[in-house]
Amino acid sequence: MLNEPIDIFVLTRGHFLALLAAVFAVAFACQILFRLRKIKTARVFRLLFWISAAFPFLYYVYLTYAQYLEWKGESGPGRFLVPPYLGIGYVIRYHFIGFYMYYLVSLFVALFFLLAAVRLNKKFGERFFESEEPYLGALAINLTGTPGFAIYLIVLFAFQLLMTIGRWVVFRRNERVPFYYLWLPAGLFAILLMRVLHLFYFA
Repeated sequence: MLNEPIDIFVLTRGHFLALLAAVFAVAFACQILFRLRKIKTARVFRLLFWISAAFPFLYYVYLTYAQYLEWKGESGPGRFLVPPYLGIGYVIRYHFIGFYMYYLVSLFVALFFLLAAVRLNKKFGERFFESEEPYLGALAINLTGTPGFAIYLIVLFAFQLLMTIGRWVVFRRNERVPFYYLWLPAGLFAILLMRVLHLFYFA
């Protein structure tokens, strides 16, 4: 077993999903609060996106270090998986394949979405999104991981479609519901859906 305080931050799948759900909930609460107080949030959510991009990598480094300590301290077969028996590359690959690879893919998708959304929005005079929205979407895509971001996008468009239909049925308003308040709740719902249906991906 790992020694304290190393193992206290090694989260189970369920706890990791709970942490992500809490991040989405807090970020959405901040979004609403900033909106009500008319605070410009583009810089805030830009920073939050880059923090969300760095977090999986830093957690991967932590997991790798914790795994190294665990195996090295074993009296069993685990000690043969680390130096001097095997190179440190095995430990690095172990959690890369089991954890970080899934977030590396979703990060690339998030960056592609972010660049495309910012460029197109600027080209068309910010017709599609408000300035902070590309960062909200990119944050959600990144943190839901792979293939979680595919579930997220399905949930996002399903939310918008249902709310657009609901607006038409109740208010007879034939217009599309904007994504502004959907980016983060859709991410939260996708995380909860993965938890309930056991669709989690990393080991």
